[in-house]
Amino acid sequence: MNSKIRTFFPFLLPVLALLPFVFQAAMYYHYINDDAYITFRFSRNLVQGIGPFFNAGEHVEGYTNFLQMLQTALVILLFGPAHAPGISKFLSVVYGAGCVALTFLLFRSLFPEKNTGLPRHLTLIGATAAAAMVGISPAFAVNSTSGLETAMFTFLLLMGMLSGIHELLRGRWYGSGIAFALAELTRPEGSLLFAAFWTACAVVIAVSLRSKQDAGARRAFFDRIVKEKHIRMLF
Repeated sequence: MNSKIRTFFPFLLPVLALLPFVFQAAMYYHYINDDAYITFRFSRNLVQGIGPFFNAGEHVEGYTNFLQMLQTALVILLFGPAHAPGISKFLSVVYGAGCVALTFLLFRSLFPEKNTGLPRHLTLIGATAAAAMVGISPAFAVNSTSGLETAMFTFLLLMGMLSGIHELLRGRWYGSGIAFALAELTRPEGSLLFAAFWTACAVVIAVSLRSKQDAGARRAFFDRIVKEKHIRMLF
């Protein structure tokens, strides 16, 4: 029995972190942001053949959430415009729940037991605490039920960060570029955050390499001193 609990324990912790998010999302589920209806109109016009424009004949790009607009257009195409608000809200909540789960995984990737030397249960508790901090945020829950692109954008950013960290640690491609590209299509600032993430990674790697070089230089210096003292003792 203990072995079964030990096996399923890491999977239960993210679920616990999700509970406050689900509770708050249910509380705020009646809320939808007025701006979401702007996207619904662009999507509806796209499906009707008018194009991704707010008014027929006015070819003006008035949206900044291209991927969200395409997603809503697909919803309207499959289920009709009347179901766009409800399904968009549901998908947004799913993205929000995914953000909580990805925060858990991101913490585990940043603080692996092999590199930190921490006990496994401490890293699991830390990951659960990090995910719960996202889950208990009322602002995050509201934005996850607003029908806007906020939760989708955050989800794609976290996917890019998580896959990017795995690429650095394991030396294999995990699709971080695709996740960041989709985030940029969701919000224009995605490219800025892509650059910020990889710049931060480059700085951390450079500092780590410099620290290793300094440690090697110090070790060589002390080894030389020890050898010189040993030679002097011989003579």
